[in-house]
Amino acid sequence: MHPGETIKEMFIRFTSIANNLKSFGKTFTNEEMVRKILRSLPKNKWGPKVTTIEEAQDLKRLAVDNLLAKLLAHEIHLKEDEEETQTKKGVAFKTTSEEHYSSEEESSEEDKDSMAMTPRGLKKMFKSKTFDPKKVHKKGSFPEEE
Repeated sequence: MHPGETIKEMFIRFTSIANNLKSFGKTFTNEEMVRKILRSLPKNKWGPKVTTIEEAQDLKRLAVDNLLAKLLAHEIHLKEDEEETQTKKGVAFKTTSEEHYSSEEESSEEDKDSMAMTPRGLKKMFKSKTFDPKKVHKKGSFPEEE
């Protein structure tokens, strides 16, 4: 199997090669064809699936068409997993300019909340002499202490 090649493309190429060899008098049993297809799959992507098929199926009785169906179904799952990992994005912190928070006395309570979301803001907030952890969280998020 070539890099970037789909199962369908690989199977078409394999069938063409097998048919050309048949015209020269070389025939393969069903088991040989199944084993050759499984051996041609890249181990990094298909290794677990190949192992599962070899252990769960009787390769002497597994038809090439059934193998193709199993591989196509697995290829769909692999593509879905790839798309899912590509669409997941990391959570980014809200950033603000440093000049905006040059004076803590001038910033409002809302600005302090947004400042808490930046790494620099956290550092400033914890170093501040007026830091009160109860004011960082919105009212009602923690039960009031007596």
